[in-house]
Amino acid sequence: MTWLSLALIAFGVTDLVRARDGRMPLGSAPLAGVLTLVALAIVAGVHGPADIAALVVTALALVAWVVTSAHTQATGRRAGVPLAIITLLVGGLLGFSGFASTPGGLLADWLAWADLPWGGAPPSAGRALLLTGLVLLNIATGNVVVRLVLLAIGALRSDQVAASASTSDPQPSDRLKGGRLLGPMERLVILGLGLAGEYGAASIVIAAKGLLRFPEIQAAARTSPPPSSSRVGIDDVTEYFLVGSFVSWLVALGSLALAR
Repeated sequence: MTWLSLALIAFGVTDLVRARDGRMPLGSAPLAGVLTLVALAIVAGVHGPADIAALVVTALALVAWVVTSAHTQATGRRAGVPLAIITLLVGGLLGFSGFASTPGGLLADWLAWADLPWGGAPPSAGRALLLTGLVLLNIATGNVVVRLVLLAIGALRSDQVAASASTSDPQPSDRLKGGRLLGPMERLVILGLGLAGEYGAASIVIAAKGLLRFPEIQAAARTSPPPSSSRVGIDDVTEYFLVGSFVSWLVALGSLALAR
């Protein structure tokens, strides 16, 4: 999974840059991702002909991901395009992964040299790249994926619509605070517990989220407008919570499947 690992790291870095400062030029985020992709390929010794072709495809997909996902978040339209881009890229890199070089190089030398708390023998360069990519996926890119799905089903308003809406008419996300922070934390906990073999504990985390959100959903129900109203009601908040949660869990469980 060398190519996929590098792609996940590049996408994660890109989305971290975008999340850090929304005022940055659009080109800054994909540039950071492409530079990370190239640097890691050099450090890991992944530079065969097939590797270079895969890296070029990944870089092009990365730029397309940034442009299309930014457009969707701004306008609320064509959410399927960025989702299709990342899905096809993951499937393609996995499907042709047999052509990838085995990572090593300076990265493998450093992992063998560094006295890091692995609790045993240091992981291979490929394993270290994969785990890093999955962590970044769950921290940053997972949030974008969840947001795109919510926009696709109409459970979230685009940036343009939200900016023009009345301040007295909040989004469903305004009723449930902290989703952008709790989501990555929840996914990382599920991934970490799953890697440790603690699947029961991971299921408790999933159940606890519903319990913690229940008072907020109850409060939204008490202040919900009539069904004929165009304002955000309990149905909108419930849809936002359920769909967002399930997509977030799918990202975490998919990461766990790749890691295992």
